[in-house]
Amino acid sequence: ASCTTFTCPQGYVLTWNASVSLCLGEECLEERDLDICCDEQARCDENYTCPHGYVEKAPIVHCDNTVCDVEADLNHCCDAAMPCTNLTCPDNYVHRPDTYCSLAAYKTNACTLETDKDMCCTRGMALLYYRFKIWSTKSSDEYMTQLSELNLYFFNDYVVGSKTTTGGTAWSLNGNYPGKESPIQAIDEDVETKWLDEDPDPRKNRRGEAYAFMALTVQLPTSAPMDEYSFHTANDVPERDPIAWDFWGSPDNVTWVLLDSQEDATADVPDERETETNRFPVDIPCYLPLPIHIRYSNDTTPCLEGDIIANGENCTASCREGYLPEPDYITCVQGELIPGTFACNAV
Repeated sequence: ASCTTFTCPQGYVLTWNASVSLCLGEECLEERDLDICCDEQARCDENYTCPHGYVEKAPIVHCDNTVCDVEADLNHCCDAAMPCTNLTCPDNYVHRPDTYCSLAAYKTNACTLETDKDMCCTRGMALLYYRFKIWSTKSSDEYMTQLSELNLYFFNDYVVGSKTTTGGTAWSLNGNYPGKESPIQAIDEDVETKWLDEDPDPRKNRRGEAYAFMALTVQLPTSAPMDEYSFHTANDVPERDPIAWDFWGSPDNVTWVLLDSQEDATADVPDERETETNRFPVDIPCYLPLPIHIRYSNDTTPCLEGDIIANGENCTASCREGYLPEPDYITCVQGELIPGTFACNAV
């Protein structure tokens, strides 16, 4: 009998030359003719790597043929994974971009903190406003400062909304700048434009006073985290390049936390024009506990400092009358409160 009349069992396919291959009898029998008529299919778990955004199917499944094909066997071997955005990260964590949970999207509880927190979440804080405050330039005689682009990064990509092309906006409160060199030119993704700020009193240095520059503020369309920043130098006058500054963040344009401070970054700011500086990492602030988190704490705010503090700052614990905190304060260390909380104990 021709092998074309043979039905291969699960995990096998007809051999490539089945049309000219014969079973050893008038009828094909599995126990006798399997090796003549069939070849073993390639196993997905041994021969196929699911692409990003997919997870292996279970239990063991096979490719469609003796060799796995990247495109043809995707649906045989893999299920779409659940995006990490379906998982709620804990306080003082943010989602890692473009990541997926460990289980298929169709499964119940495809994302759990117990299994997927480290894959999906990282220490960080999503803020709505970011501010660059320049203190000095390469030359103390320069009463102007400038840059062509301020760049905010998260996992090596521009923060979505940090450029005008993705909905960002920028301003400089009380800034002194020409109309064609405004704050918006600092986030337009064009290094041939620039933002310039000028101290209105160019004779300050003659009186031994330092020049003062107004801050550049970037507002995102929605809150987003960042982990690094840089800027591109402007088209001319290297002496105007910033070398000392503070970098701040805020959730509401009211409460601001320091994310980074540079006292002398001369070595990181190139003299070449329209060139990016080295990137500067930012510290991670902490959201502080709410009254519902700590029994008998202050009804307004358990921390005298408010709702948010910068890395390295302390939350001064506050309890209701008749209760004392233990410990007296907790510290923000790169997005983590140490210790994690305090208690309010009866006096």
